[in-house]
Amino acid sequence: MAGYQQLHDMRQQWANEDRLDNALAQNTRNNNFNVVHDSSRPLTKQDKQTDASLDQMRANSLENVQMAQGVYDDSVRRQGAQQQLRQASRLEDLQAAALAPGAPDSARAALQQAMDPTGEKAAARQLTAAKTAQANAAAAKDNQLAANGGRKVGNLPVGLQKLEDSDIEALGNVKSMNTQLGNINQQIDNGTLKLSALGNLGNKALNYAGISTQESANLASFQAAMEKMRNDSLRLNKGTQTEGDAVRAWNELFASTNDPKVVKQRLSEIQALNAQASKVRVGMINSRRKNQGIGPLDTDEVLDGSIGLSPDQGASQQPQQAQQPAPQPAAQARAAAQGQKKDHSALWGG
Repeated sequence: MAGYQQLHDMRQQWANEDRLDNALAQNTRNNNFNVVHDSSRPLTKQDKQTDASLDQMRANSLENVQMAQGVYDDSVRRQGAQQQLRQASRLEDLQAAALAPGAPDSARAALQQAMDPTGEKAAARQLTAAKTAQANAAAAKDNQLAANGGRKVGNLPVGLQKLEDSDIEALGNVKSMNTQLGNINQQIDNGTLKLSALGNLGNKALNYAGISTQESANLASFQAAMEKMRNDSLRLNKGTQTEGDAVRAWNELFASTNDPKVVKQRLSEIQALNAQASKVRVGMINSRRKNQGIGPLDTDEVLDGSIGLSPDQGASQQPQQAQQPAPQPAAQARAAAQGQKKDHSALWGG
């Protein structure tokens, strides 16, 4: 029955379209028809009647066009509404079949195809989920830092406590950065993140047009993660000997996102620089504490194993551009220098 009604509506739509075309054609003919009177004599009563008849004919043809246009527009709206009702009814039938007990996979696939034929919505949901996971990870890190805010600070002045808070926050970013960098390397290796000049342009165009795919969504997540990690990494390396190297590595990374091999190499360099800067940060924390007569801070415990550095490791790495420690005897100074050299060699595989 629905098929017959749909066929009837289509025939009615065609008839309304023909009526509108005929009215437009008649109106064009009437507007193009003119009577030229003899200009050598004044207009007669008959001439005026002829002009009035022509004006009335043009007005009638214009009214016919407006009526035909109105009927046609109404039929278009009615047909659109009926089509929406048919689609809603079809989706209801597909949903009932897909959610029924023991429904086959084909029924669920049919519902998915009807609701998301191009896969655009699924890709958008995955992109949103990735961004949400990233935001949740950042919030969890902030909550963890707040929960550990009750660490023993002794007589550490408020100003130095704020510096320590900043250092701990920078150290806390290392764990999330390492996890994200590992995920990116895995995506490059298994092919779910494909980096190339033409591929990047095409995927950016798909994302901009709102027809993203899994591959283009991965590229968007990669770019968003890179921006955040660059800010966190540069904040971590700021004020240390690795600051300039970190800036260079990140600039080269963003300039080479079309080459997956270069990207992986730069990411490896950045991880090594972050590890070195982490030791410097721990050294700065414990140097300030030592100057105030406070015991070293176990940053690994505070951050719940984020970076894996013990107080002794951090204490042996002297901070760069930090508050100068109290003068040491010559023997202690030589021992500290030897500790620096040992840590440096272990870090770079020397």
